[in-house]
Amino acid sequence: MEKTQIKDFPFVAVPVVLVATEENGRMNFAPHAQYGAVAAEPPIVYISVIKEHLTAQNILKTKTFSINIPDKTLLEKLIYCGNTSGLEQDKSKAFKTFYSKIRVPLIEECKINYVCELVRTVEINCCYMFLGEIKETYIANSCLSGETPDIAGIDPLLASIGGKFWTINELKYTRER
Repeated sequence: MEKTQIKDFPFVAVPVVLVATEENGRMNFAPHAQYGAVAAEPPIVYISVIKEHLTAQNILKTKTFSINIPDKTLLEKLIYCGNTSGLEQDKSKAFKTFYSKIRVPLIEECKINYVCELVRTVEINCCYMFLGEIKETYIANSCLSGETPDIAGIDPLLASIGGKFWTINELKYTRER
């Protein structure tokens, strides 16, 4: 098998999530592809956020955030949130929302929502890696197979090198950024 060296990039394809935070009654939404699971018991996930971003500032202040799993129907809104700074523009009306029991905003249009409480912050160069314990999980009934999440029904977005988006059910990119 022949190989070609390309630009260093730690992932080939990763899930894209929308992180929701709130500070002083103002919601903010930001897409992130640096997301993943750390542990199952207790359920710990991580996101990496640039230190100067409003998302990072909100998480440091409130010690809470939500992770929302979008599908391709939310791609335009996801791109809007990624191209718009919450420090400069109010993005709180971008999605329909509801609140968790511990008062964290969740995106109604996303098929899965995780409510997270911050358990640790790790500084890495220009980013904070936030470790959050999942305290509540919500899933659309249409995405359940019995009591198990159905990945094909969820059909999460994946991001890949070059700013392309893919889905589980469509093995081609959905659209370039």
